[in-house]
Amino acid sequence: MNSTKNDPFQFMLSNIEIIMIAINNSKTSNEAWTKLSSQLSNLKKIMKFNTFKVYSKILIKISFLIKDYNNRIMEFEMERSMFLKDIDEIMVQKSNLKQQLANAVHIEEKYLRTIDKVKHELDKVRHELDKKNVEFSKIKEELDKVRHNCQEKFDDALKENDDISLPTIKVRQKLDKGTIEKSRIKENCVKKNRKGSKTSESNNTAMEKNIVPKRINGWGVQFKWPYYRLFKKIHGKVRWIYVGKKWNEDFVVKKIEEFQWKLMESNNEKKC
Repeated sequence: MNSTKNDPFQFMLSNIEIIMIAINNSKTSNEAWTKLSSQLSNLKKIMKFNTFKVYSKILIKISFLIKDYNNRIMEFEMERSMFLKDIDEIMVQKSNLKQQLANAVHIEEKYLRTIDKVKHELDKVRHELDKKNVEFSKIKEELDKVRHNCQEKFDDALKENDDISLPTIKVRQKLDKGTIEKSRIKENCVKKNRKGSKTSESNNTAMEKNIVPKRINGWGVQFKWPYYRLFKKIHGKVRWIYVGKKWNEDFVVKKIEEFQWKLMESNNEKKC
């Protein structure tokens, strides 16, 4: 302990802060020595002025190094503080990313469950659709058979109708010719005694000129000025065929045949 107290350099190191303040606030070494002599009572006992002068230069260098070291330490602490702050921010971001990832995983699992459910429902719908397609194919096959049978029956009916209609039409045409001749004779007798209005006379004149029978092919003939119409009771219902203002036997026969064909087609469709 005594050797340390009597060692000038160790003494100066122990009091480095006081000594450096005195040196920095003095213009010369003598001025600093004088200030330190009043502050440190045992300064002159431990060292002489020349020793202080030599060691003070070394002490200035050491103080500079210490100051530089302290500055570096401060810079390091500042950098360390900033680094720790960045680490904290990174940890916060990491925590947020973990939470976002967990939320995304939860949403993904939810979507996957929904997709599985939709796939399951889709499979059920496809299964039902396949069953419906099979049933539709069977129904279509049956319908094709029915259509084929109906067509065959319709063709047979047309053939039978042709076999029946042609002779019937020829017979009716012969009968109608006889009816027309009788009508001509009757009309010649009636016109002498017919009385009435000018309109009736003109209508009767038209009937005389056209030689209109009262019946043709089983249909009754009606003249309601100025139009001719045919009528016939079929299945308990009176049917009418519009002829027009002028009487033409070929045209009337054609209208009757067209009506009969349409009636036959309608009956065949109802049977099918």
